[in-house]
Amino acid sequence: MESGKGHGMGEDLALKKNKNALKSDKDRLYPSLICILLFILTFCLSPFSPLYRYNFSPDEVCYKTISVGLLEGKAPYRDLFDHKGPLAYLVYALGFLVSGKANWGAWIVTYLCNAVAYFFTYKTMRLFRDKEHSFLTTLLLMVVTGFCLENVLSNLSKPENMLLAPLMVSTYFLLKETFGNKEKEISHISNRSMFIIGLMCGAVFMIKLNVCMLYFAFIGCYFLWLLIRKKFRIFFTNTGVFLGGIAAVCAPIVVFLTCINDLREFIDVYFIFNLKYSQEGDGLFYLTKIVLTVPGKISITILLLITALAIIRDHLKKELNKQRIIMLVLAFLVFTVLTMPLVCTYFYIVFLPFYLYGADCLASIFMLLARDEVSRKQIPVMLIIIFTVSIIFQIIVAPYVPWKKTEEERKVEAYGESHPDATVMYFDRICAQMFSDYMPTIPDFRQFYVPPASNTDLIADQKSLIANHNVDVVVFSNSTNAERDRSFHEYMKNNNYYQYVAVTENPNDEASQIFYMYVLNEA
Repeated sequence: MESGKGHGMGEDLALKKNKNALKSDKDRLYPSLICILLFILTFCLSPFSPLYRYNFSPDEVCYKTISVGLLEGKAPYRDLFDHKGPLAYLVYALGFLVSGKANWGAWIVTYLCNAVAYFFTYKTMRLFRDKEHSFLTTLLLMVVTGFCLENVLSNLSKPENMLLAPLMVSTYFLLKETFGNKEKEISHISNRSMFIIGLMCGAVFMIKLNVCMLYFAFIGCYFLWLLIRKKFRIFFTNTGVFLGGIAAVCAPIVVFLTCINDLREFIDVYFIFNLKYSQEGDGLFYLTKIVLTVPGKISITILLLITALAIIRDHLKKELNKQRIIMLVLAFLVFTVLTMPLVCTYFYIVFLPFYLYGADCLASIFMLLARDEVSRKQIPVMLIIIFTVSIIFQIIVAPYVPWKKTEEERKVEAYGESHPDATVMYFDRICAQMFSDYMPTIPDFRQFYVPPASNTDLIADQKSLIANHNVDVVVFSNSTNAERDRSFHEYMKNNNYYQYVAVTENPNDEASQIFYMYVLNEA
């Protein structure tokens, strides 16, 4: 009997070990699935993907131009103009440092940013839910944002793609420290976690200034709670550590900009220009004027409503304590009043930590509808299949880049190969797809970007460069003003340039922009 008992206990221990091993495997399985799915999606959707011959997003072409120029000794803000934060260009430059001017290096950077972001989304949900529920929530968030008009992974991603990682890392450490302990209503944040949150805030500050409102909302509310509870020692310690984390990111970048004599231009553009530029926003009416009227925002609008319902539900069930209500309401007000008009049509990316409530609620509904464990496992599989098929269908039916090279594209490529030192100007716009990848040289500041269209001084400067034959190639796009376009064509011909080729941005769209490439007569 005793030996039998011993044998039974041994079997029980073995079973427990096997169960623990299975749990451990499962915890690695779901993050791995998320990373694999993101790899496929970024490969299909990212404008830097090696799937495409050239970058199809005008803004991403702009960031590429500055990042490659940075590697070639040109300084952002001084030699090449754009108003995003310097960390965005430095991160992209890391990709191009590996791949040269080829786009796949930046695609790897894009993939890693998204992988980190959604990995921490999963980890955040694991603080409160089981593995299956957390995976489904993360997957739903990916699907909803993937179906949005300016989706996280696709051609209008902009630096917000990079912002996802620090935003989600901050959310994880904040919730882990403050609400992760179920025995207490709220607890203070350790110095280690606060330093990490400070690092993430510094990264956001150096990518897109106004998105730091997230930290004023969430972290500001936490600091306010410390003061109300008279925890002054923790308040001052956490504040110092938080500011130290910000400084650890910002200080090296400031030193770098100082070393390349670019600090004054950085301040003029990143702070002064952005403050003036932001005044053109639509203010409080932006939500009703733009967001709810664009068909591509329907999925995000639905998720926003579900999020609001989830918060009301938790409050009625007394599962949402006062601190969380204050933090969420304050965050929503800050985002709506201050951040949303400035982040423009892709504002929702800033909301992603907030949308975890809605995605979690949606996952709960799916889990309740599933009758058994097998059905619950089929839900994520079905979502993955539907999402993947829709992306593939979109690429086949309306590809971002034509599958075969057009005659115009071959001509542009041939000119770039035969004129490796040709100087290029993008007249009165940021830049143009295809031309950036096929033209070998990086344009100078005033040949590259005219910020506001009303800036007549810079346009006049560009025209004088054309008149003096300081550029070999001028790329110009048509507009709704036919007289303006006609006068430009005449101006180019009168200054000894001829139209080399006209390229339609999207051959499948009749209303698509046409890019005219003018070349200086070599004779």
